Amino acid sequence: MHKGTFTLAALLCLQVSYAQQSLSPSGPSVKRTTYYVDNTTGNDANDGKSMERPWLGIEKVNAAVFKPGDSILFKSGGIWTGTLKPQGSGLPGHPIVIGSYGKSTARPIINGNGALLVVHLQNVQYVELTNFEITNPVNPNTLKRGIEVENVDQGKLTHIVLRNNFVHDIAGDNSKGKNGSAGILVVARRKAGMVPSWYDSVLVEGNIVKNVNRTGIGTNSEWYCRASVNCKGVQPYRPHTNVVIRNNYVENAGGDGIVASVSTGTLVEYNMLNGANTNSGQFNAGIWSWDGDNNLFQFNEAYNVKTTKDGEGFDIDFGQDSTIFQYNYSHDNEGGFMVVCAPGPHLNTNGIIRYNISQNDRERIIHLTGAVSGVLIHNNTFYLPEGETTTPVWMGKWNNYPVSASFYNNIFYLKSARPWKTWDSLRTSVFEYNIIYGAHTAGEPKGKGNLTIDPQLMAPGMATSGSLVNGIIHFGNVEGYKLKKTSPALRKGKVISNNGSRDYWGNPVSATEIPNIGAYNGKGER
Repeated sequence: MHKGTFTLAALLCLQVSYAQQSLSPSGPSVKRTTYYVDNTTGNDANDGKSMERPWLGIEKVNAAVFKPGDSILFKSGGIWTGTLKPQGSGLPGHPIVIGSYGKSTARPIINGNGALLVVHLQNVQYVELTNFEITNPVNPNTLKRGIEVENVDQGKLTHIVLRNNFVHDIAGDNSKGKNGSAGILVVARRKAGMVPSWYDSVLVEGNIVKNVNRTGIGTNSEWYCRASVNCKGVQPYRPHTNVVIRNNYVENAGGDGIVASVSTGTLVEYNMLNGANTNSGQFNAGIWSWDGDNNLFQFNEAYNVKTTKDGEGFDIDFGQDSTIFQYNYSHDNEGGFMVVCAPGPHLNTNGIIRYNISQNDRERIIHLTGAVSGVLIHNNTFYLPEGETTTPVWMGKWNNYPVSASFYNNIFYLKSARPWKTWDSLRTSVFEYNIIYGAHTAGEPKGKGNLTIDPQLMAPGMATSGSLVNGIIHFGNVEGYKLKKTSPALRKGKVISNNGSRDYWGNPVSATEIPNIGAYNGKGER
């Protein structure tokens, strides 16, 4: 999975086709104009079309209506106060770009100074915002958002890019959801027009989000209503589509870290979350989704999520079908590694949790609660150290008990543990070809092909925490969870046909050949 670091340049190579979509010329020829804004030498009486005659303030920018291909560039290191709300939309191949210029490496700063919104992209499309510092520390504990991308009664809006911004100290309150406080929020709302609305093709990439209430990065919508969330309203379901949240660093989110709500086919990858649910006192998790199908979460690291009010690193919440969490690293989260939940009659079906690593997650490693069904949990490696009072698998009741879940090819390396809480629901679940090594406690499930022998991990418990150094994400080192050449877990698992085709480290996984048990499918180390 992770190779230690992940730079923006490498990220762009992975998604070059998406990036080129915003830069390749297409459609009608347009006249491109670049506007400059300088908070020291500017004058709003200027035309703003050269570095020698820049505008001064964001009020001048807000009053203009920009055209496809235009750029609005703020002087690097400059400081502006208030809300930036540019108007106008681009066209395919000709986005409006809001960025920076100058020799300074410092980003231009927009300070909301207590306003509700610092940057507001309302009812626009083909717009790219890049390389700003955004903050709003004034009047703490009031509703605030750093960047809000808002679609009100516009139907489908497309192509929004938020890249390489530093959003920090958004001193919001703990209000939750589509109208809550956030560092970055992409949202569709209903007003007088009542036009079903959503975003298509949103890229949130390479941003740093620190010290924000309530949510770090999120999507949401008022067009959320469908049966899987037990909604019988008349408004149609219009989820966001083609959303990519990639290579972002979120630290000290007061509530949720990264949330894809009312969003289907979403890709959330290569993000690092260091600290969530730090002060809200509500039920929050690290990286998760709600009310959207076929979402994919991979190559993320989540740690330091607080409290046991959820408090897990990851979450497949209700209103979903076929969401996948794979190749993620979770550690030191007070609530555990993963919760899968659905308060019946809400639905949560066919979630897949595979090839992940969990180290030192507490309270419960895996928490299944409510009427979840068809959950497939395979080829993960879980580690608990000495002295932990953690439940390995906790099946709880949220109006209903879990309906069905299958556990295959997982390693539970437990130096200590509380009893398993599998309840009667285990009768409709399967637990086979797993290794439970170390602490054996009450409720431990039985099944075909299970082992209790030492799996011979290279260095269990020695994985490190990831970090952000000079704006570059360095993922934690998890090499200790590979298997030794003498491991009894080699080629002892159950064949899973739909297995993602690779393990955590990129080793191939066959759809027909017997795999290893655990997150490593190589031939063994040393």
